[in-house]
Amino acid sequence: MIFLAMVAYVASNGGFSASNIYLDDLPSTASYVVKTDATYFWAVRYDGKIPTGMSGTDDDLVIQYAIDNCTSSGGSVFVSAGTYSASVTLKDNVTLILDKGAKGITVTIDSGADATLVDYENGIRKEWVAGVLYTFMDLRTGELWWRGENRTDTLAYPEQTASYIVFEDGGVYKAKNCSSGQIDFQSTNATEVWEDVRDSGLTSSSRKVFFKGALNFTTPLKVVSKNYVTLEGEESATLSFSGDIEGIYVYDSDYVTIRNLHIIQTNTGTYGKYSIHASFSDYGRVENCFIKNSNYYAICTESASSYWVITKNIIYNPQFCGISCRGSGYGNIVTENTIDYFGDTGISIMTFTGAIISGNYISNGGYGGAQNRGDGIVCLANKSKVVGNIVYNMNASGILLGTEGDSESNDVEVSHNTVSFIKLNGIDGSRLDSGVTSDNNTIHGNTIRNVGQDGISIGGIYRLINWKITDNTITNCTDNGIRIDMLNFSLINGNSIVNCGDTGIKIGCNSGTCWYGNIVGNLVAYCGNGIGAYPHNCSVLSNRCTFNTYGIRFFTDSQYTYCIGNDLRNCGTAYSSSGTGNANNCYIDDSGYHA
Repeated sequence: MIFLAMVAYVASNGGFSASNIYLDDLPSTASYVVKTDATYFWAVRYDGKIPTGMSGTDDDLVIQYAIDNCTSSGGSVFVSAGTYSASVTLKDNVTLILDKGAKGITVTIDSGADATLVDYENGIRKEWVAGVLYTFMDLRTGELWWRGENRTDTLAYPEQTASYIVFEDGGVYKAKNCSSGQIDFQSTNATEVWEDVRDSGLTSSSRKVFFKGALNFTTPLKVVSKNYVTLEGEESATLSFSGDIEGIYVYDSDYVTIRNLHIIQTNTGTYGKYSIHASFSDYGRVENCFIKNSNYYAICTESASSYWVITKNIIYNPQFCGISCRGSGYGNIVTENTIDYFGDTGISIMTFTGAIISGNYISNGGYGGAQNRGDGIVCLANKSKVVGNIVYNMNASGILLGTEGDSESNDVEVSHNTVSFIKLNGIDGSRLDSGVTSDNNTIHGNTIRNVGQDGISIGGIYRLINWKITDNTITNCTDNGIRIDMLNFSLINGNSIVNCGDTGIKIGCNSGTCWYGNIVGNLVAYCGNGIGAYPHNCSVLSNRCTFNTYGIRFFTDSQYTYCIGNDLRNCGTAYSSSGTGNANNCYIDDSGYHA
């Protein structure tokens, strides 16, 4: 530890032992630390020095001097435990921290200051903006003030923050004004009550509606051209929509939040009705909702609706799709949702840019609703991420990649997903279009098992460039582990592929060749062919292909390809070529392991 140069002060003033103060004792982020022995006071700067004027027997002067020296550039003053008798003024850009045991300090705020007081002795935190108290928290009593208003009961009684509470009472739907306590609107029709609240009751400063109990709607609940609306329910709040209608429809309304609601449709009537539907609306949020029996999509944002967060919802038995974001939007986040027993698609992102699909659990696709394809995730999007999802028991593909119309699908990341018990392909690129670019995409670190066709199947078009398929674990595929058609300037590296019926890594396939690719450092075992290829100008390097019928097998029209340093032990045949025009100008290094 580094001893502070305080000997002169101690020698001349007595009391405080210099050996009690070390740099290691100082809070690492504080600009100044004030210490005392009850008679003498020191303000130690962050560099361990004590500037002139920052020590003495007057604690008012020492603490105030430290505060004043922080205000110009901003900083914090940490007052250590001890007995004080000080009155100080907190200045602009300063945080004053009173340690537990620091007693006897009175704090006032300078006019117009932005400042913070953290008082561990009394369990209090205060923040001022322009000299006005903005936030106050008493950690002992639970009292909370925010924006100068008492919000103590916000978490315990969320309805107290609402503009209106809508509930049913003896067959009559009522809207209680939370400010006056009066029933402002009532009707035997829930939609009429909602429309009265929406059109007449929601002011520009207060737009939260709290639903309680069970409410039955025979027409959609619409939010139209009204921003900052929150629709929230207590734990058992259920909105039922019967007949040929949508549920909640948000149109031309930004910053809408839909939270803690049970939404149930009867799943009858004309096919094509949404449970939650947003159009031309940005910065919305749907969270903690339970949605059952949607007539079409459970949640859908479209028509350029952007920056929505859809999180922690449970969706059961939608006729078509669980969650869909489509129509030239940007930046939606779909995370931590559970979607079970659906007709066509769990999550669908189409003609979209910058979406994030993460941490969702998607199961039993193609077994519910009226449709029966059953893809887990469909990502026909640009610059998007599909990360950390679990996809289980699909009647079609686990994750389907591609393009829609003239919308590009570049810079897409599919990583760390678990995909299992899939009827078709685990990760499927069959929706890629030769007329639209789909380059610089990554498939990394996924676990794929028990698949009816290929673990990863990409290609069939000429425009796939610079893909990276790396570090995936693939087991028990009926056909191929990785099947790539015409993928150019790409890397297949570090994958582990076991027990696939046809080929572990199959390159080129039926529709053409792969150019300038690198197949490096993969493990392939217990497959028909370890690596089977139609490559042009490719490198097949340092792969381990073991216990396969064929280790490496070149098919028709393989040219200018290098096979070096591959381990092909315990294969029926190490290297093989078949068909016409085989292995032209290819280089095979026979120094590898072939036994």
